[in-house]
Amino acid sequence: MKTKNKSSNSLLTKHLPTKKTPTYYHCLAQKATIGLKAGVAKCCKTCKEQSPNLAIQRTKQINKVANSYKQLGISLSKLLIT
Repeated sequence: MKTKNKSSNSLLTKHLPTKKTPTYYHCLAQKATIGLKAGVAKCCKTCKEQSPNLAIQRTKQINKVANSYKQLGISLSKLLIT
């Protein structure tokens, strides 16, 4: 019987970057509206490399907007109560 070392496989999967497909397509759409001066292949490559970072930035922006709306709601409720 052969046994596989599961710990090495789990380490490999933890270090692989996650795919951020919607962010990748959003990046390509933005570059297409500006114009693909560098070429399609190069734009695709840069968007693929930047998509994890762009997804993190977008998540942070969404959280900031959500917190702002919560603060606005709290302020309005205090104003209406008094």
